[in-house]
Order: sequence, then structure tokens, then C-alpha cells
Amino acid sequence: MTWIEYFRSVAVWSLGEGQACRARWGQKGLRRSFLARYATLRYLIQDFQFIVLSSLALGLTAGVLLQGAVLLVAAGGAAAITASVAAWAHRRRRSWREALFDLHGAFYGPYRQFLFAMGLLRSSPPPESYPQDVEIQDARTVLP
Repeated sequence: MTWIEYFRSVAVWSLGEGQACRARWGQKGLRRSFLARYATLRYLIQDFQFIVLSSLALGLTAGVLLQGAVLLVAAGGAAAITASVAAWAHRRRRSWREALFDLHGAFYGPYRQFLFAMGLLRSSPPPESYPQDVEIQDARTVLP
């Protein structure tokens, strides 16, 4: 699976869960189970990672544009984060590739939470907008 296919799958799944949560909002147990899935310590850590990495990227961008002391501070932050990831990877006996892959959660978590919220808040299209020129087949006739 490519990264694009992976994140597309995450998008469809998360949007669908948001829509299902909205559709069953009146059922307290289901609502809690959907919301609890997106309010975990793992997602909180990934949100924090996203904020740190985004702040670093903005700092480096500002440093390049403004030059001077801002660039030094941002470069120092990037060096500190790189050293932290290297130490963490070494301690856990992970390669650089594995350590960088672990950081994909910094984008995965917030992306998934955002799409869940979109599915929860966005209303479904009216039934009239669905395609009318489809042929519905019985699964028993399609499978051998």
C-alpha cells in the first residue's frame, strides 16, 4: 500500500466513523464508544508531536525569511529534536527509518481526528443526489 492509498483509507474510515457517530448521536453508548476512540492518550501524544513539528517548521520558515536570531533558535530546535529522535531510536534499537516511521503518527492522529470531526459535523447529501443509474446485484449471483 502506498502512502497515498494509506492516508486515503484513513480518510474514508474516519469520515465514515464521524458520519456514523452523527447518525447515532441519540444513542449514548454508541456515541461514547465513537468519541472515546478519538480521545485517547495516543492521540494526545500525536497531537503534541504535530504541534511541536509544525512549530518547528514555522520557526524554520520564519528563520529563513527573517534570518538572524530567529534562524539560530529554529535551527537549534531542529538540532535538539533530531538529537532526541536519534537518542530515542538508539535506546529502542531502531533504525533511522523505523524512528522516522514512528513519527508518522504526528500527522496520522490529527488527520484522523480532523476527518472524524468533518464527518460528525458535515451533513449527509440528500438521497436525490445519489447516482440513479446503478445496477444492484445480489451477492449470491456474483460470487461463484
